[in-house]
Amino acid sequence: MIRFYENPADMLEEHKAVLDAFPLRSGFFYLDAPAMGKTDKRNYAAAVTEGSRTLLCLKPVPYNMMLLGSKELLGELIESLLGGGYEIGSVLCDEETGAAFCACMSAAGQPEYYEALAMDYMECGVLTAPTDEETEPACAEDIYELHDCLVRFAKDCGLEEDMGKPEDIRDYANFRVIRRDGHIVSMARRGKDTDTCMRISAVYTRDAWRGQGLAEKTVNAVKNDILASGYRASLNVDQRNPVTNYLYRKLGFERIFAQGQYRPALVETERLRIRLLTDREMEEVIAAAPSAELKQAYGEMLDLSRENQRDRAFSGIWVMERREDGACVGDLCFKGLQSSVEIGYGTQESYQNRGYMTEAVNAMCEWALSQGSVKAVEAETEPDNAASQRVLEKCGFAPMGILGEEGPRFVRRCTVQEVREGGRS
Repeated sequence: MIRFYENPADMLEEHKAVLDAFPLRSGFFYLDAPAMGKTDKRNYAAAVTEGSRTLLCLKPVPYNMMLLGSKELLGELIESLLGGGYEIGSVLCDEETGAAFCACMSAAGQPEYYEALAMDYMECGVLTAPTDEETEPACAEDIYELHDCLVRFAKDCGLEEDMGKPEDIRDYANFRVIRRDGHIVSMARRGKDTDTCMRISAVYTRDAWRGQGLAEKTVNAVKNDILASGYRASLNVDQRNPVTNYLYRKLGFERIFAQGQYRPALVETERLRIRLLTDREMEEVIAAAPSAELKQAYGEMLDLSRENQRDRAFSGIWVMERREDGACVGDLCFKGLQSSVEIGYGTQESYQNRGYMTEAVNAMCEWALSQGSVKAVEAETEPDNAASQRVLEKCGFAPMGILGEEGPRFVRRCTVQEVREGGRS
C-alpha cells in the first residue's frame, strides 16, 4: 500500500521508527521535509508499506528524490509514481537500494539510470583549528547573494536550478561566509542531521576565488559552530574529488558509509531523444554491426561498461532517436571518464545533412560539462572529414593544434551558460 502526504512532516511523524532505524541516513529527510511546503507531482512525500516492511520516499524540489527503507518495495513505488505522472529525476540512496532502483526503472521500460556521484558520508567530533576571523555569520541583508551562490552551487552539482526566491532563505543565520570587496565569495551552511549530528551543506566558493583555501575556512567555521553547540558535524563528499576528500580529512572528518546519486541517462533536444543503451541493447547492436571492426569496438565498450557500472554513461553507447517517430538517426559515445572526455559520433546515411548531429553533439557536450568531474570535451576527426569538423566548429570546439591517431584534435571547455558568464575558470 502506498500513501502520498499533503504535509511531508506527517510522514516523518508516522514513520519515525523507520527513520530512527537509519539515523545516519535520515538526516536529509529531517532537513528537507519541514521546508517543502505544498506538495504536487514534482514536490512530494510517499511511503510504501507491506506488513513489517516500509519504504520512504521524499522528493523535495530542487533536490534529489531520497529513498530509505526496504528496497523490496521499490517496484510498487515506481509503478505508482510512473502511473500517477510524478517526476522522479535524480535519486539519492545507499548503493544497494540504488542498484535495485536502476534495475526496476529498466524493467519498467524507463531510461537507463547511472551512478553519477558516489559519496562518502563523513563525521567529525574534534576541533582541529580555531575559526578564522575572516569568516562571519550571514545576515538578513545577504539573502540575495546567498541565493545567487545557491543557484551556482546547484548547477555545479548537476541539480535543478530552481532554488526558489531569495526571500525563501529564512535560515541565513546558519550560513558562514567570507567576503571580498563587500561581496560574498565563499559560504557553507549547517542544518539538522540526526539527534547527535548537524550537517554541513551548500559548500561553495565563486570561481574567481577558488584555490585560495576559502572553502577550508568556511567549513571549519561551520564545523566549530556545530561542535560548540554540542553536536558532531557531518557532510557528504564526492569519492571522485581528491581535493575535497583531502580537505575534509584534514579538518578531522572520517568516512562512515557510502551512498550514491543516480541520474537518468537521457538528454532531450528540440528534435531528438538521446539515451544510453542497456547492456542487452548493446549486445543487439554488436550482433547487427556491419563489420568486424565495429563489432570489436562495440564489444570493448560493452566490456568496459560491465566492468565499471558507475561510469557506464561514459563508456556505453548513446542512441539518437527522433522525437516525432522514434527513428534512430545515429549514435554517440564517450571514451571513458576523466577530467577531459573524448566524444565520438556517427549519423545514419539517410539522416545526414539535416543538422541532427550538430544538435546532438552540442547537447551531449552540455550534458558532459554539467557533470562535476568533467572540465573539457575533446574530439578527433580525419583530416579530410570536413563535415565532422563543421559539426565541431558549430558546437563551440576549437583546434588544439595537435594531431591524434586519426587526425586533428579539437576541444570545448564551456557550456553555453558559462560562455554567457565569461567562461570557465
